[in-house]
Amino acid sequence: MACNEYKNPLQRGGTDQQQRQLAALKSDYVSIDERDYKEWIVFANQFAGFVKYFDVNNNQTNNWQPFFNSDISAILGTVAIQDINEYRLAIKEKFDAIHNPANKTQTDLLRTNLNALFSGILSLTLALDSYCIQLPESSPLKAIITNLIKTKLQAPFASLLTFYKSAYSSNPLLTLVKESDNSKWTILNRGAQNPQAILTSESVSPLWLNGSASLHDLYNSLTPNPKVFGPDPAVEKKIIHLSRHNLFTGIFDTYLQTYTRIINEAEGQLLVTLTNDSTHTPHYALFITFLKLFKYAKQSLNTLTQRHLDFYYKEVLKLTPKKANPSHAHVIIELAKQVDEFMLAKGSAFKAGKDALGKDVTFTLDADTVFNKAGVAKLMSIYRGDDKDNIGTVINKGRWFASPVANSADGLGAKLKSLNGEWHPFYNKEYFDGALSAIDMPKAQIGFAIASHYLFLNEGQREVNLNLEFAGANQFLPVNTAVDCYVTTAKGWYKVPDTSVKVINKQNNSAAKECSAVYFILQGNAPAVVNYNPKVHGGTFKSLFPILKVYLKNEDATAYQYDDLKDRSLTSVEINVSVGGNGISFNQNGIKQLQISGDSGLIDSSKPFQPFGAIPKPGASFIIGNQELFTKKGAVVLMNIEWANMPASAKISYPSSNYLPATYVQFIKNGTWAPDGSSTPKKNLLLFSWGSSSNPVLTTAYERFALDDGTVVNYTDSYEPYDTKTNQGFLKITLDADLGFDTYQADQVTYLIKLANKTWTSTDGVPFKPYSPTIKSIYISYNAVTNYKIGTNDQKAFDGRAIQYYHLSPFGEAEQSKTLNPDESVFMLPQFNHAEENSPADDVAEFFIGLDNLAAQQSVNILFQVLEGTSDPVVSIYKKLISWNYLSSNQWKAFTDQQVVDGTAYLRQSGIISFQIPEGATTDNTIMPAGYLWIKASISIPTDPAAPAGSNKSGAVCKLLNVLAQAAQVTFADNGNDPAFLSTALPGNTISKLANAQTAIKKITQPYPSFEGKPVEDNTHFYVRASERLRHKDRAITIWDYERLVLEAFPEIHRVKCLNHTKYENGKLYEDAPGYVTVITIPDLTNHNEINPLRPYTNADTITQIQAYLQQRVSCQVNLNVNNPIFEEVQLVFKLKLYEGRDYSYYSKLLKDSITRYLSPWAYGQADDVQFGGKIEKSVLINFIEAQYYVDYITDVQLFLLGSDPNVMPQDQEEIEATTSISILVSVPADKHNITEIPDVAAAQNNSKCADPFNMISI
Repeated sequence: MACNEYKNPLQRGGTDQQQRQLAALKSDYVSIDERDYKEWIVFANQFAGFVKYFDVNNNQTNNWQPFFNSDISAILGTVAIQDINEYRLAIKEKFDAIHNPANKTQTDLLRTNLNALFSGILSLTLALDSYCIQLPESSPLKAIITNLIKTKLQAPFASLLTFYKSAYSSNPLLTLVKESDNSKWTILNRGAQNPQAILTSESVSPLWLNGSASLHDLYNSLTPNPKVFGPDPAVEKKIIHLSRHNLFTGIFDTYLQTYTRIINEAEGQLLVTLTNDSTHTPHYALFITFLKLFKYAKQSLNTLTQRHLDFYYKEVLKLTPKKANPSHAHVIIELAKQVDEFMLAKGSAFKAGKDALGKDVTFTLDADTVFNKAGVAKLMSIYRGDDKDNIGTVINKGRWFASPVANSADGLGAKLKSLNGEWHPFYNKEYFDGALSAIDMPKAQIGFAIASHYLFLNEGQREVNLNLEFAGANQFLPVNTAVDCYVTTAKGWYKVPDTSVKVINKQNNSAAKECSAVYFILQGNAPAVVNYNPKVHGGTFKSLFPILKVYLKNEDATAYQYDDLKDRSLTSVEINVSVGGNGISFNQNGIKQLQISGDSGLIDSSKPFQPFGAIPKPGASFIIGNQELFTKKGAVVLMNIEWANMPASAKISYPSSNYLPATYVQFIKNGTWAPDGSSTPKKNLLLFSWGSSSNPVLTTAYERFALDDGTVVNYTDSYEPYDTKTNQGFLKITLDADLGFDTYQADQVTYLIKLANKTWTSTDGVPFKPYSPTIKSIYISYNAVTNYKIGTNDQKAFDGRAIQYYHLSPFGEAEQSKTLNPDESVFMLPQFNHAEENSPADDVAEFFIGLDNLAAQQSVNILFQVLEGTSDPVVSIYKKLISWNYLSSNQWKAFTDQQVVDGTAYLRQSGIISFQIPEGATTDNTIMPAGYLWIKASISIPTDPAAPAGSNKSGAVCKLLNVLAQAAQVTFADNGNDPAFLSTALPGNTISKLANAQTAIKKITQPYPSFEGKPVEDNTHFYVRASERLRHKDRAITIWDYERLVLEAFPEIHRVKCLNHTKYENGKLYEDAPGYVTVITIPDLTNHNEINPLRPYTNADTITQIQAYLQQRVSCQVNLNVNNPIFEEVQLVFKLKLYEGRDYSYYSKLLKDSITRYLSPWAYGQADDVQFGGKIEKSVLINFIEAQYYVDYITDVQLFLLGSDPNVMPQDQEEIEATTSISILVSVPADKHNITEIPDVAAAQNNSKCADPFNMISI
């Protein structure tokens, strides 16, 4: 057998708080005089029977009992004193004797006990009848007994006589009853009689007789009923059969219920007659007066137990009750309009109404406190999902969520749906049956943005390559990186279609450096990319250039990739734009909105035009301008020209038919065209090329040329049409050839003359007109690249940069550069971290508080009101849970320990956090909304190997009810007030005034009740504490010691179970481990707001405190473990048929919920205790299910105990028992019970197969 399969032989349920209350410590445990009015009345009556009565002649004629038995109080007291349990136990004893297998052959014993049962009922009948007759007609009890006899007892009485008549026989061998002496059995103050004696010599009132003249006549009129004795002729069998028959046992149940009712009514009527009855005789009234006065002496006498405890504990042992703990409250101060800052001194008194004694209640300020006008204006949060946040197929691990309104139902401002208006500062999760069902927060938009005039792309087919060069070797973007791209357009942000976006894993940039790229293409029908306009595009970009935003895709269908990309730091960023395609063939994808002018003035390029004039001459030219093109330094241009009305390729120029005219290009720089036309070499441009015979359209030769840097216009300058004042921004193409128009005209004249003189011969040739270049359409394609070494601290390069790189955070943006932050790397994506001693720590959640009317070097006290019990109990805290930061010029900087005083224990309890705002805090930031001073609470997962697994998660904090600035703590000042004042909390909104008014203060509010107030320890708890202390002596040695120590020190714990020789570490349990002690705790479920009510975990922080507390009180040889229980889930699987007309969807859900409540009632407030171990039987569950009013029947029931390993298939069991000593059987969440509907067709087949239509037993 493996070591971990041994079971601890000591199986017990542990100790709860209630079990500590020992009866012997109660002041009324042993009373010297325990007698009450009824006991004294009966005692006086019985005692009077022993006092002799002498008449006037001094002769004994009777006793004094008639003076004490006829008064209404005497009669009622005699009935009220009866002990119903004594009568019940006597009846039970006789039934048990009959049912005892050892007595089944003892015929006489069985007969005697059966006879005693008949005697018990008949004797009670006589006693009730006697008292009913004694009671006066005016007594309410008489009416009650009369009514009960008629409605409850008359029929059972007759049935009992029938059974007795069937059982009795004068033949000793046949009779089932045997008389015995029952006189010592007193029933309602009279001895029990044998049935035969009652039937022959006693009589009852007509109430019992149902019309018969006498008891004898009633008995004779009854017909015996032998069927109730069964078919077996044996006397023993008959008696046993009768004793188990429900008709027989039902008589006893009815009599017991009625007898109980009469006793209770008599006791109530007795108290009435003692205080409000005028029929008492004088001597009995005097006796009653004596009893009432004696009550005071009795009360004093019965304090002996308490006085003995007080003497021993307080006088001998010198133990004292715990002192009172003053209550505290939080107040919010609002200053008058004209006051900006005001200080209240420590001890300032606040009025808090009056106590029960009418005395004024005062609370005083705990410390000198400065108040100002700061207020909480905004609450925001971001949250990173972990592996427990996956919902179905949606992978939320690593996914970031962001709530611009943290205190709302959806993170966007919707009204809270929670019962108390609570909300979590870091996330908003919804749970159903303990399982996460939704994260009600918007998905965060995280990415980066590029602002550059190179993105000014008006028209055509526009391709953008954003090249990102990363630091370090082999640092590239994964091929599956998914992004969304947006660009600024006139109507707002334009989302580039996903089909046009591509992430390139690796390519070379313009400097031949390996990099990754985000590539996209804008087709000609896409809107123009224009300058950023805050009024149109929103945001706070410090740029007037066009902007490209790149967001990581954050969709349910795909995993979020932030974690894979966040650590990539940038060396350079490059924008490579290309408009108009690659220039392999003629296309019209380039820019066409060109400013063109010729030698004769402006030209309309929307229709064919002759750039060099109708009769081109050498030196003719045309000028081209375009703002988009001429603002990009280094642009490489390709002109796509479609020539109109082209002749055959051999007839362009004259007389040389195969001559392509030359052109050259010039750029205007500083108002001068360069290079000069006479300079050598010229910047020649091959503007013409041969067209094909089938398509006689001549285009350019696809010759590219670069713009001269000197002609590039500053983007921020206005771009005007070409005129005499133009200095930059245009190019000129000049014809550097003679197309032969002059020669042609001369030859044409000669030709016509010869033709007229008929001297022309074919050898002379016919002159042809040279081509006058006509442009049908012109498009300019270009490619431009700019690069910024963002990872280098170079102020000159920064000042001349053509690229601005921004981080896109969930709530804002900020430019990034090594020059701006020399001490930090420039990461591709924004970082969510905070400063630690060695290096920044990555945050998993952040909570932002935006404060208005607050400046640097001021202080602010903020009240965080939490809803107790809403933290995740399984999350432990390692060292520092929350780090506080402030925002300074878009950089989060850590508060020093001296600048933050946390009274909330990391937001795990209500309290005040005081912040001293450092000098560097700013309000004009862009990564968060401007105009506020921002404070951030960050949570990060510890990287220390010593940290417990799963520690420091954001669930460790409690949900918040409110966050309020200008808070202060005040404490109750006892001025001889009512000691009971501290027993209850001071209601909210009670404190509203200072004892001494201050004009600087406009308003005082106490938003929530006071807390931590405790009166002097009461005697009950003091006795328990002292008793336990005397036994365990503040040392943990025995199991009893461990459990009582924990329950006393931690009142929030409901039950503790200590197991000796048991080791429970890292999820493994060994119940035979010498030297180990394991303590398992269950919290008090009152007012708990657990995430999973089916698994009541003790808070991890409390577990740690218990471990530390016990560690100081155990032997050094003990290895101590303190843990939560193991919760073993029980699941039901079955098929269900509802009664006709029942909606399956509704009632199956209702049934699942009912099963869950039945298996785990304490999770729904239906039971106050959680028990270790236990058994669950399938038959009991089947009976429970079939008892539901809407269930017809169920089939194929399977009962499973689910293990911790989901890969192990559980087995169907008839009975489930907890597998370990620290296990608790709980239901699976309601929706995990598997119920399948039995369709009507199958149900009809089942019915047709049933031999028993009532029990539905299939044959």
